Amino acid sequence: MPKRNDAGDGYSAGFIADGVAQCRDYGMELPFVLFASSANGSTYVARYFQTGPGDKLSCEVLGDHTVDSGFEFPINIMIVDQTGEAVRIGIEQLGPTFH
Repeated sequence: MPKRNDAGDGYSAGFIADGVAQCRDYGMELPFVLFASSANGSTYVARYFQTGPGDKLSCEVLGDHTVDSGFEFPINIMIVDQTGEAVRIGIEQLGPTFH
């Protein structure tokens, strides 16, 4: 996610990384498509996939739009795997909630 405010500076990016890792731990199947949307209209869409052996994932940014103020709370993230299974993560100032 490009510009960041209080919801950024690695804060929301860290929750994205944690969310992707937890989806893998839950047995969701790669590739994942991730959608992030902030209350102010900032958005981020990316595809996460494995390019070789090991745990490392590659990320292809499919689209993003960041308003001048950056990503603001609340932020909703949805991760969908190749079978259609989905997880929603809501991020508030106090931290994430997985649904």
